[in-house]
Formats: sequence, C-alpha cells, structure tokens
Amino acid sequence: MQIKKIQFILFFLIFLLFIKIDFRITNDLVCCSDDFDYFSHSETIVEDFDFDYSNQIPPKSRFNVDGKDAPFGFIGSGLLASPFMMLGNFLDNIFNNTEGRTTDFKYLSYSFSSIVYLFGSIYLMKKITFFYTKKLDLLIPFLGSGLIYYAFERYSMTPVYEVFTILLVIYFSLEFYNSDDKNNYLSGLIPISI
Repeated sequence: MQIKKIQFILFFLIFLLFIKIDFRITNDLVCCSDDFDYFSHSETIVEDFDFDYSNQIPPKSRFNVDGKDAPFGFIGSGLLASPFMMLGNFLDNIFNNTEGRTTDFKYLSYSFSSIVYLFGSIYLMKKITFFYTKKLDLLIPFLGSGLIYYAFERYSMTPVYEVFTILLVIYFSLEFYNSDDKNNYLSGLIPISI
C-alpha cells in the first residue's frame, strides 16, 4: 500500500511539471494562429451559443467568407473543449466578480481539456486491448507520438482530440460487434462519435 502511494505522488509531481497553468504571465491564445482558431470555436459555442465569430475574431484577420469572419481551423476540437470552457466561465462568474481579476478560469479549464482527453484516450486504448488476446503496451503509442506535447503545450491543437474520437469510434464499434443485441444504444453512439 505504501509503494502505491509513493508511485502516485511521484506520478502526480511529474504530471504537475508538464502543466502550464499561469496564464497571468502569458497567454498563447492570441489572434491569428491555429490555436486561436480552435479556441474561437469553443468560445463562440459557450458564450454566444452560435457560430457568429464577430465578437471573437478581429475583422479581416484570418479567414473571410462573404464578408463574415471565421476561424480557419475545423470545429471538432472546439466542440469537444466546450464543456471545459463552460466550466471555466462558471468559475469565473463565481470567483472573479471584480474588474482587476488575477485568474482566468476560462483559459485554465480550456487548457485542461486536452489533458483529460489524453487520459481518456489511454483509458479507451486499455478497454480496446481487452478484446485482443495479445495485450499491447499502452504507453508506447502515446509516449512515442508527440501527443503529450500537444496535450500539455499546444493544448488547443487537434491531435489529442482526433486520437480520442478515433479510439471512441473503435471502442463503440467493438462493443457493438460483440453485443448480442444489435438494436442497443451503441448503434446510435457510433454515428454520433464519428
């Protein structure tokens, strides 16, 4: 039991070394980069409940179609990160009522979304290997691919979200294939996950 506690504490301390949490010093989500585009998708979904980017993106800054400004990147990662940004906005409303606030929970919780999806991907990979007789080493695909960089440093980019959704489709498909009842809820979750 004592060894498990020590292992957990060491893992947690190493994990904390990778997290970028102080957005008071610098904010990487500035206009006209790929990271900002994916952030804008999430921001407009959470704050406006629409896809009008006029209050998220400066005019004529990145991509303009028929006189309307829009992010250049796809919407997928912004959609998956939206619940985290919603939590951040909720925390901002509770704890930051003053104008000179020091913490921005919106950016903090948004940055945690890719980390949660990384660990969700590892969990799904573990569940998928349950279906195979030869067990795979789970950490090799994750440590050798650069996903950790994208989860902790470039948290707004799509690779972590793509891996998560691909593994989700595979997991739901395997569960559906191995199910005796082919009319179960998984038949609806597979197209939604795609």
